[in-house]
Amino acid sequence: MHDSQANIISQLYPKTAERIAALSSAVDAGPMDVCIGLRDPVSFLKSAYSQALMGGNPVTFSDYLSKNPLDQIYWLGLVTRVRSTAGVGRVTVWAFENYKWRFHKICGALMGDLVNMRILPMQNHVHRGLSEAAVARVLSQSGADDPRGVAVEARSTYPVSDQYIPRER
Repeated sequence: MHDSQANIISQLYPKTAERIAALSSAVDAGPMDVCIGLRDPVSFLKSAYSQALMGGNPVTFSDYLSKNPLDQIYWLGLVTRVRSTAGVGRVTVWAFENYKWRFHKICGALMGDLVNMRILPMQNHVHRGLSEAAVARVLSQSGADDPRGVAVEARSTYPVSDQYIPRER
C-alpha cells in the first residue's frame, strides 16, 4: 500500500484487475460477479496511517496527510478497472462502514437468500489498528533500529480497548 516513505502508492490496489482475471480464468464458470466494500476516504486514510506505522514508517498524522491528501482516494477508478476486467459480470459496491448493519443482505447477495441467515458475522476485528497510546509509543521511538518491531510491540502493549481508545485523527 505504501512506498518506503509512507506515500500511498498511486492507483490504489494496482494488481486488482490482474488478480480478478486470473481467478476468473482459473474458475472458468462464466462471468464472475464481484462484490466490493469500499471505505469512506477519511476512514480509509486513518486505517492506512496505522498500516504505515505498522510497516515501519514512524511519521506524524499531519505529515502523513500532507503526503497523502484525501482527494487521492479515488474509488471510482478502482471500480472502473474492476468493471472492465475480462471475466467480470456484475459488480456490487457497498460502503464498508455499513457492513455490520447490512451483513445479512451482503451474504444474501453473495450466496443467496437461503444461506445468508445461517452465517454469523465475526465478533472481533481481524486486523485491529493502533490505539492513541500505541501511536504515541511508535512516534516516541521513531529513531529505533526496528520501527516495525516497535509498532508490533506497541499494538500488543496498548491494544484498542476500553482502556486504550482507537486513534481518531
